[in-house]
Amino acid sequence: MADWVHEGLEEAQRLTNGEPWYHLCNIGDSSKWHRMIIWKNGFVRLTGGTLFMHNAPSFVLEDDYDDERRVGAAVPKVVRYMP
Repeated sequence: MADWVHEGLEEAQRLTNGEPWYHLCNIGDSSKWHRMIIWKNGFVRLTGGTLFMHNAPSFVLEDDYDDERRVGAAVPKVVRYMP
């Protein structure tokens, strides 16, 4: 599962690829689900928006989720390393 470093690297790559920072930080995300990442403190946080909540792709929800807390409308963000 991706962590906060992978999230930052993805945003940097999107900027390098020519996506305007304004779209990354201010335009609503077109994703169907929030993405779950592992945050600096080891808990899970939700990033991005959904079709129903028009948060920007760079948005990070401030709530921490642990093993006992239920998460809805989210999928884990997975990192795949290619050999």
